[in-house]
Amino acid sequence: MYSSCKFLVFCFGAAIALGSAQAQTTTRSQTCTTLEAVTGSRPRRDGIDVQAGAASLRITALRDDILRVRIAPGSAFPEDASWAVLSQPRNKSVDVQPTQDVASVGFRTAALEVRVERSPLRLVVRDLAGDIISADAIGRPTTFQAGGFSVYKTMPLTEHYFGLGDKAGTFDRRNQAYTLWNTDIGTQESIDPIYKSIPFFLGIGDGRSYGLFLDNTWRAWFDFGRATPR
Repeated sequence: MYSSCKFLVFCFGAAIALGSAQAQTTTRSQTCTTLEAVTGSRPRRDGIDVQAGAASLRITALRDDILRVRIAPGSAFPEDASWAVLSQPRNKSVDVQPTQDVASVGFRTAALEVRVERSPLRLVVRDLAGDIISADAIGRPTTFQAGGFSVYKTMPLTEHYFGLGDKAGTFDRRNQAYTLWNTDIGTQESIDPIYKSIPFFLGIGDGRSYGLFLDNTWRAWFDFGRATPR
C-alpha cells in the first residue's frame, strides 16, 4: 500500500522513449542529433519551448499533474496527431508559472516543478515538496540516429516498474528488457515480443508513483536496467 502517491503521465509524442528506451521514427537518417545543452527557450502560457542546437523540445502542462513532452530533431514538430490519445484531452492545457535561473529554465504548476537544466540538458520533474518524480539520466542525453531515438531516465534503487501490457516474465519489470512490436507467436514462458504493444508503465517507489506513456506506433525497446542497472 502506498500513501500520498503522486501520479504523473508523460505523453512522449512522435519522437521519444526509460533506464533506457529506444524507438523507431518515420524518417530514417544517418545524421546524429543529440540534445546536449539548452541554446534557447521561450515560455508559453501552458509550458515551455526549448531549443537544443538543431533540436526542439516542447513541454506542455495538460493538467497540473499531467505533462506532455514532445521532442524533434529539427525546428519543426511532426503532425500533432495520435492513434492512442483523443484530440480533446490532448489539446487541453492549464496555465503555468514560468521559472528561470542561471542553471535551468522551466515552470511550475499547482502540483509540479518542471526544470530543464541548461548544460548538460536534463529534464527533471519534482513535486512541490522538492522530491524528484522523474529525471533524465546524467550523461545520457536524448539522441536521434539511424531512423530512431533513445531516451534514458534515472532508476532509483527503491523504484519498481509495472506495465507494458501482456508480457512474459516477472510482474515487476525492473532488471528486464522488452520489445514492443506486435508479433503473433504461440504461448511460451519467456518469449518476447508477443501480440500486444502497450507503451505505458508505472514507476512506484518511496511512497510516490508516476506513469509514462510513449505515444509511438513504431518498434520500441524498453530496458528497465537490464543492460545498465542504473
